[in-house]
Amino acid sequence: MTLAGLTPLELMTSPLYAEYTLWLNDEAEQLDHHRYDDWLARLAPDLHYTMPGRTDGPDGLPERVSHHIDETFQSMTTRIRRISGATNSAETPRTRTRRFVTNIRLSPSSTSDEVHGSSYLLLTRSRGLRADLELLPCERIDELVRIDGELKLRRREVLVDQATLGLVHLGTPL
Repeated sequence: MTLAGLTPLELMTSPLYAEYTLWLNDEAEQLDHHRYDDWLARLAPDLHYTMPGRTDGPDGLPERVSHHIDETFQSMTTRIRRISGATNSAETPRTRTRRFVTNIRLSPSSTSDEVHGSSYLLLTRSRGLRADLELLPCERIDELVRIDGELKLRRREVLVDQATLGLVHLGTPL
């Protein structure tokens, strides 16, 4: 089944859109509740997960530059093992996060076996007794593939709005 030729309203009311939206909401909950093993199970073995830095180009439009994150399945697994490990001082006390996922769009090129979509994410973070809240707004461009009946994340590009990240560290996935 292909979604090509559907109107935006038909795309948003399709079962595949509902499945993608639920997938994104479940992902946010897993990461916010530090259920990293569950999240890793949602990744495809050929994962490519990137977050390029952003700067304004000569025409005033944003350009992608060197990456803050450029991960494969193996390197993402290592990253997750580090942040969930008992010796991770960067996560002691554990960071509290909340992910707000909005503006979910499904590409007409999506099929029941491959989902191409995008979403906006606002990540909020706080630690310990600190009163301040770290914010990271971004757009995510995703490619999910169906493996053994389940959607798995194959590609994600995270486009942050800020040229300079105002975060203490960037350990958790977006």
